[in-house]
Amino acid sequence: MHYDDLRQDPLAAWTESTFGLAVEPGTDRLVRQRPTRLPDAAQDLAASTGRPVDECERAIRQILMAGSRSRHPDIGRPLFAFRLHQFLSKGDTVHVSLEPEDERHVTSTYSVTVPDRPEAPLFPLAFCRECGQEYLAVARATRSGETWFTPRRNRDVSGGDAANGYLYLSRDHPWPVQPEVDGRLPDSWLVTADDGGVSVLPTRRKHLPERVQVDVGGNQLSSDGLLAAFLPSPFSFCLRCRVSYEQVRGQDFGKLATLDAKGRSSAVSVISASVVRSLQALGEHELDAKARKLLTFVDNRQDASLQAGHFNDFVQVAQLRGALYRAAATTPEGLAHEHVAQRVAETLELAFASFAANPEAVQPASPDAAGVASRLTTRSSIHHPVKALDTQTDRRAEAWAKAAKVWSAKCARCSTGVWSSPRSSVATSGSARRCPTCLTRFTVTIRWALCSSGRPTWRYPFGWRPLSKARRHTPDRRSCWTVSNG
Repeated sequence: MHYDDLRQDPLAAWTESTFGLAVEPGTDRLVRQRPTRLPDAAQDLAASTGRPVDECERAIRQILMAGSRSRHPDIGRPLFAFRLHQFLSKGDTVHVSLEPEDERHVTSTYSVTVPDRPEAPLFPLAFCRECGQEYLAVARATRSGETWFTPRRNRDVSGGDAANGYLYLSRDHPWPVQPEVDGRLPDSWLVTADDGGVSVLPTRRKHLPERVQVDVGGNQLSSDGLLAAFLPSPFSFCLRCRVSYEQVRGQDFGKLATLDAKGRSSAVSVISASVVRSLQALGEHELDAKARKLLTFVDNRQDASLQAGHFNDFVQVAQLRGALYRAAATTPEGLAHEHVAQRVAETLELAFASFAANPEAVQPASPDAAGVASRLTTRSSIHHPVKALDTQTDRRAEAWAKAAKVWSAKCARCSTGVWSSPRSSVATSGSARRCPTCLTRFTVTIRWALCSSGRPTWRYPFGWRPLSKARRHTPDRRSCWTVSNG
């Protein structure tokens, strides 16, 4: 729609007076309108036009987007320059009634009972972290020969409390009478006798689920009830996927998950990734490339560093999973276990400098030792672990170290890995390093000493050959010391 046509549209005028400008009482000046929620504005528009609320909300969204894309022919500014604020809050645990899966009441809003049904309490759900099977977090109580189950929060569970546990409900995969015969128990829970019979280990019998029948109020019945299985805490294994846990103490947080258990860092990472994908999916004319940015503000440095590290880990995990999928998809014959790491690394196509601890390790030493020394002496972290016998020897060693700070060697195993490092950045004697090409682990210790002429001589450890042709001198025993480099 053209700018002039949109400016004269009645809905655009109503939008400007509702979201943009207002008349100040007493002065009749135009001031900025107070922020308004989009659903509230849609209800006001529906009351004025008699149209449905959802239709009015869609019309407001369309007119706002059209106004942001329509530019003034002379100054180039949009008709509507609005900011849409969206507030996200952490969700609550899913609560359900104690009924079959296709009949039970499901809600994400905390409530004690089902609306208009006070006899039906709501139970919080916990989900298996491996397969997603849901469990009702309950507490069992017995009094005067009657047993019933009450709701409880999943975070209150700790190991060793038989009164707390979980109810398992499933019509398509119910818990059998003899789970060891039907193959529903983990293999580590079973023992095979000499005659071929299978039985449960004595140490695991107290953790076996118990078949019970319950009604909608949580009362345990002897018959004519809903079939369920009560699994006492701690959560020992999943009744659907059979993943077992040997830990019998502590909480079940690492085994079962609830929708309110996710932290802020995980939520921000997921939302940020979704926003970035939406920005990348926009057309070329919908939003300028410079404006496709995501800015995050926090109130302290600790939260900023925590979120940055969490998001980096999130991106790396997603990148690694994508590379693993691409490596498997591009190998129709399948990947063997010994080739997975190599194929994933090839799929990532990472440069050596992006993952190497010393990105300059593959670069040969500069032949201009003086030039290298002039660049390295500007660093404030330069140090030389020299143990001298006298002051004169110490001065000669320090003068030579400033003139040549680079040493080079070639790996004796692969003959292609070149190791080059300034003496100022190496560690003490016995430090462990790896070849940058074949990743062979080695320990570098270079011993050098002054000869009678004042020039140093050195020897490399077994398996490493120097690239430079250094003249050998007979060291003077009276002025001999050791510098260890790694």
